Amino acid sequence: MNLTDNRLYPYPECDPPLVKDEANAPVQTRALAEAIDTDLDTVSVQIREAFQLPTHILRITSATTIASGSEVPFDTVEYDNRGWATLPTITVGTAGIYLVTGFAHSVTLTNVQSLALQFLINGNPFYLQGTSPPATSFGRMTASGTLHRSAGDTIGLRVLYSGTDPSDFDNCWLSVTRMVEF
Repeated sequence: MNLTDNRLYPYPECDPPLVKDEANAPVQTRALAEAIDTDLDTVSVQIREAFQLPTHILRITSATTIASGSEVPFDTVEYDNRGWATLPTITVGTAGIYLVTGFAHSVTLTNVQSLALQFLINGNPFYLQGTSPPATSFGRMTASGTLHRSAGDTIGLRVLYSGTDPSDFDNCWLSVTRMVEF
């Protein structure tokens, strides 16, 4: 049998359009199919390991009173495919570039007049993004950014707002994904 140059798949020997040994054509075709199937399994594992990015999502499970300037007390790990969640933060296990996204939503009629989200790195403020919802209403905010972190660094989220303090938040989450350079 001949082998392909790039993936070394066996293929039936032939002088197109004729197969040299027609008696072995089914055996040769089967060998080709099995080699491709095995190779696809190997490539699938490589893709999953290289490109299934380490992703971690924390959230709160019910309305929670949070004072302005306080860290969000995440109590649930929504998703953690590398085991880095360390409630109420995420401790990154690999150095790299990370996409961080946070969301906070205050309970209706809590009088949150302006709202800002601040990412924390090892407990220190890193990035702040804010908005101004209507007075006597609820605040809702999504913030995101990228950062380069070392293994062992922790990432958390803080809410800052004006209005009734403390206020109840019924939907908060933090997502951290390590990006892979191509």
